[in-house]
Amino acid sequence: RASKEVKEMTENIGEEELLENNGIILSSQSVGPKILWLMKNEPEIFKRTSKLVSATTYLVYKLTSKSVIDYYSATCFNPIFDINNLSWSNKLWKEAPIDMLPDISWTTDIAGFVTKEASKQTGLKEGTPVIVGTADASAEGISAGVVEMGDLMIMLGTSSFFIQIVKERANSKVLWSANYLESNQYAIAAGMGTAGAVINWFYEMLGNKSLSELDNLAERVKAGSEGLILLPYFSGERTPINNPNARGLLFGLSLYTNSKRKSKFKSAMVCKLSRI
Repeated sequence: RASKEVKEMTENIGEEELLENNGIILSSQSVGPKILWLMKNEPEIFKRTSKLVSATTYLVYKLTSKSVIDYYSATCFNPIFDINNLSWSNKLWKEAPIDMLPDISWTTDIAGFVTKEASKQTGLKEGTPVIVGTADASAEGISAGVVEMGDLMIMLGTSSFFIQIVKERANSKVLWSANYLESNQYAIAAGMGTAGAVINWFYEMLGNKSLSELDNLAERVKAGSEGLILLPYFSGERTPINNPNARGLLFGLSLYTNSKRKSKFKSAMVCKLSRI
């Protein structure tokens, strides 16, 4: 819903300035345009808002009464986060409500300690240290062992995502670039809006055949699915096109197209676009 604000801010700031100061361009993932949308469309709600935080920061706050976000997650707050100085900045957006943003620290730093009230509500011991934490995707990367230079994780679920540790910052219009766990670590990442979700959609379209049945059908078809092409933009698309209005396309149908061929190509195209 903040597509208009993404366009407005991009036109006002310019993509080159965004890349230089934020490392990435604005998209539907960016927090800045969402804040602007809230300011313009829900002014009363915004007026009553005390802090603008991520889900992780909110949990940390409830446990410790401290409002802290990690550097990886802060990158998503473009155009407010300055990657050159690792700090909030209103250089690109003068009206940015910086005073409403959390402190920034590294993922494994101690944000605070479990308060007496939080202890009563959760059963956690009062005084237990709580680290800053990070976003879902980077946390999944850590759990999969993405901790050293060159480590790479590819996640396939409802959507798909990859993240890799690289030696230096990589400003990009088609990838996400961010600081990772420590000051000398950088990550590049990308994600598709739908992956497994397309398979579930396809499953329902074919009369709820079991997934094993679909796999068996697909195995009977040669690689290439006899020319069928699927663009799985079923909920817009993130990288590399950054277009929330993109829509899915099934191309190459004929009178000879059947469920076997369609079963083959839907998985192939999800994998192909993940590779791209």
